[in-house]
Amino acid sequence: MKVKMIVAAVAVAGLTATAANAADNGKLQLQINQLKAQQTQLQQQVANLQGQGQTAGAVHVGPVGGELIASNNYNGRGLDLLKSIAKAGSNAPLLTIGGTLEADGQYNRNGTVGSGSTSGNPVENAYKGNSASAFYLDTARIDVLANVNDWVHGEMSYDLNSTASDKLHTGSLLIGNLNQLPVYGQIGKFYPDAGLFGLATDDIYSDNLAKHYFRPGAQNGASVGFYKAGLHTSLTAFKTSTTQANINNPNQATSDWSAQADYTFNAGQVNATVGAGYVSNIVNTNDDLTITGADKNTGRIPMANISAKVGVGPFDILATYAQSLKAVNNRTGIAGDTKLKAFDVEGAYHFQMVKPMTVMLGYSRTYGFDTANVTDTSNTTNTGPKHDQWLLGVNSEVFKNTTVGLEYARVSQYTNVIANSSNTSTSHYNVLTADMTVKF
Repeated sequence: MKVKMIVAAVAVAGLTATAANAADNGKLQLQINQLKAQQTQLQQQVANLQGQGQTAGAVHVGPVGGELIASNNYNGRGLDLLKSIAKAGSNAPLLTIGGTLEADGQYNRNGTVGSGSTSGNPVENAYKGNSASAFYLDTARIDVLANVNDWVHGEMSYDLNSTASDKLHTGSLLIGNLNQLPVYGQIGKFYPDAGLFGLATDDIYSDNLAKHYFRPGAQNGASVGFYKAGLHTSLTAFKTSTTQANINNPNQATSDWSAQADYTFNAGQVNATVGAGYVSNIVNTNDDLTITGADKNTGRIPMANISAKVGVGPFDILATYAQSLKAVNNRTGIAGDTKLKAFDVEGAYHFQMVKPMTVMLGYSRTYGFDTANVTDTSNTTNTGPKHDQWLLGVNSEVFKNTTVGLEYARVSQYTNVIANSSNTSTSHYNVLTADMTVKF
């Protein structure tokens, strides 16, 4: 009997201890689960602070995948945005809003400047033999990036201060998931891929002459691209906003196409990008260049370019060469025809002096523009296209996403070339631009 009582007591004690341990384990597991939840919240907050976006379904103002959408170049913008989305992964927000505000003060010796909402870019100024100065709002732009799902995205860039009737800078549908497939597509209004035409947009204020005359502007079209391990290729079909009068069927749904191939690689401390671009017909694809004498019997005027960019430590150097592959008719009074050519060499040095700073120097030049029947449509007086251009600039990120810069440009421009003359003399003007850009 005593043995049974002892066994029963031991059993009761064991059950009590087991129950107590179970209760303690339950409390411990609850605490562990709470700590895990807190850790997850902290990790999400850190990810947001690092620019990796917010959880899917959130409306976000700021970086996606560590990159501001307003900081993407408009050349290759679709691919850049898809890279950002791929980097953000599941943290990519449903809707991201960004934008750019840019104000400029400018002094032009022997030339003109912009006013109001009109850009005063030196390559858009016309020689007049006098001096002028102005202060104006150059850019007020809103950018939007939407994620419909993992494979479908939309982007839009809208110019609030544009004087054009169409204030939509770009607006397109992006189809692709670079984490799953290296192929992507784009349809809508965007800049057709056609070559590498410059370093970062923040390095300088003015466009080099190769970019000014040969880079296609934003057009309505469709593109398919491939990107993997530094290799990028794309093919774009588009219809220009202005009728291309030198082709047999200018009103066809797609009147032009472009292609681009570039490869980025590292070799020790050196990173480099080599690339090439092609446009089947440059007539009316660039808002700054009008080819008024293109012979309809000649057909399309194609363009090709090659470029190489090298980065070594804080230094970046880019060289670009572009030309028409067919000759353009010369002006009346000048026999024959001429191929249009341009090259650009520019370099940038990035360093820290209290704040991050960049110094940039560039030189670009055109050939054949003095005799060919072409017009720089940005000019407002009877003067010709640009001959060459020196650019010297310095800028600093004084606050986060706020850049202040100062640029000096010396521009050489052909004179009296519109008046059916063989005069190839040039005039010069000097432009000093102070620029402040805020991106969010």
